[in-house]
Amino acid sequence: MLYYLNIGSNLGDREENLRRAVDELSLLGSRCIVSSIVESEPWGFESSNAFLNVGVMLESDLEPLDMLHHCQAIERQLGSAAHRDSNGNYVDRLIDIDIILAGELHINTPELTIPHPRMHERDFVMRPLQELRKKIETLENLDDLESLDGLEHLESLEKVKIMNHKITAPASISTTVALPTSKSLATRMLIINALTGNPQPLRIDDTCDDIDIMRAALASTSSDINVGAAGTAMRFLTAYFATREGRTVTIDGTARMRQRPIAHLVDALRQRGASIEYVMEEGYPPLRVTGRNLDKHEVAIDGSLSSQYITALLLTAPVTGGCTINLLGNISSRPYIEMTLGLMRRCGINIDCDSTLRTITVHEGCYTLPASTAIETDWSAASYWIAMQALMPGSQVTLTGLTADSLQGDSGIMKMCGFLGIDATWTQQGLTLTTATPAEGDINIDMESMPDIIPTIAVALCLMRKPFTINGVKTLRIKESDRVAALQAELAKVGYTLLSPTPDSITYDGNHTQVDAPQPIATYKDHRIAMAMAMASTRHRGIIITDAAVVTKSYPHYWQHLAAAGFKPSEC
Repeated sequence: MLYYLNIGSNLGDREENLRRAVDELSLLGSRCIVSSIVESEPWGFESSNAFLNVGVMLESDLEPLDMLHHCQAIERQLGSAAHRDSNGNYVDRLIDIDIILAGELHINTPELTIPHPRMHERDFVMRPLQELRKKIETLENLDDLESLDGLEHLESLEKVKIMNHKITAPASISTTVALPTSKSLATRMLIINALTGNPQPLRIDDTCDDIDIMRAALASTSSDINVGAAGTAMRFLTAYFATREGRTVTIDGTARMRQRPIAHLVDALRQRGASIEYVMEEGYPPLRVTGRNLDKHEVAIDGSLSSQYITALLLTAPVTGGCTINLLGNISSRPYIEMTLGLMRRCGINIDCDSTLRTITVHEGCYTLPASTAIETDWSAASYWIAMQALMPGSQVTLTGLTADSLQGDSGIMKMCGFLGIDATWTQQGLTLTTATPAEGDINIDMESMPDIIPTIAVALCLMRKPFTINGVKTLRIKESDRVAALQAELAKVGYTLLSPTPDSITYDGNHTQVDAPQPIATYKDHRIAMAMAMASTRHRGIIITDAAVVTKSYPHYWQHLAAAGFKPSEC
């Protein structure tokens, strides 16, 4: 079905509102083309705000009524209705989506199945669509849609195109990989740098979406902060802006971000005296944060949910008079807390705590950046290459920029080299991986301290047909996707049954069911699912990874690095 839609906004950051709406609409179809922006006169007698409008052409399998319901849901999600006139009609809207035309996949003669009921009253609604239709009607077939320059006035709203990759793996690889900068370290250092009061340039050699989002938010003077899908930014910035006296911001993100809980962090910050309100659903973003003096200096928080909540409290503690943080229950992702403490100490902060981390006292102080602000490369990114070394015996991989005494919790993957069949050696060039004999027997490991690499290890062990039990997986369910469910669904497509006998564990029995033609692998807007499942190409020829561009969240050059190593990732 081919849909023509109009999106309008006449409140707030109108261009940002349009971007967000187009991003959400693009998820409803396979292709989405966006017209230039048109500004209209105010509509309605009691509105003084001009609309910005874009026309959208969307190719989707949804039936018209379903599309209408989805559009209404997007309006509600993005905050469509803002102001009513004296008669109760909405005259000002953050987002207003109208389906203008809908029909079968014809170019010149779409059937008018949903004409807009007020089309004659608002000619401006049709203007962006008329321009869009003229361009589409010049094409000979729909396959030429990607050749359209569908956007003229808003470069950030480029054609939304879902990029799929078909991956063909070589028998073995010999490569040196310049890994991306650790986003865990970089995002912490960006907050620390901002809290010095006199930020200095940081040496971040290779950036990614999460780092860029954090940088942009810290530099922004807007009252609206959009973190997209960056959970780290949402949590760290909530605490950061709570300390910015006299400033009020609203922090929001993607639809998935609005499903990720943040109540425990908000409650802890309120214990410190922070002013934070939920804009929509209690316990979830978006948040309205008003900076103030945090005059309470002791908090308690459940340590079992997310180390990022604890890190957010730690990072802001020294510049707000100091704080004692009491961690309750089981402490998850302990290495990430230790990473934060290590960075803070390197930057001049005095901290008291014992090895249990039950009570952490951060003393009042000023951050001082170290002489070198170079940031180590990413062990999470390294995990994919370590796994591929295991999957392709006879290979040799050298990973640059890592350190043997890393603060990163995911460096714990080095302890797994034995059962993966890898010999890892530190050289002048970096960490060099070669083939060794893997340890025998079933594998039972606890990965609570390194959840980001659980998808890597789970996929690799399934592909190696090695039975395993991995404990410590419960936080995977509140990541960019429900990673447990995502792994179960996508591994099943290539013949591996992953079970979750408890909320905190996954298991695999070593068996495999032959699949003649695997279905395309869904990625759930989750970079780690995309990168981990790409490794399936070492056992299953021609695996297709959908929405492959999601890797930009943490490893923008992943596909290029695979290609340089001898893989053949081709758009399809």
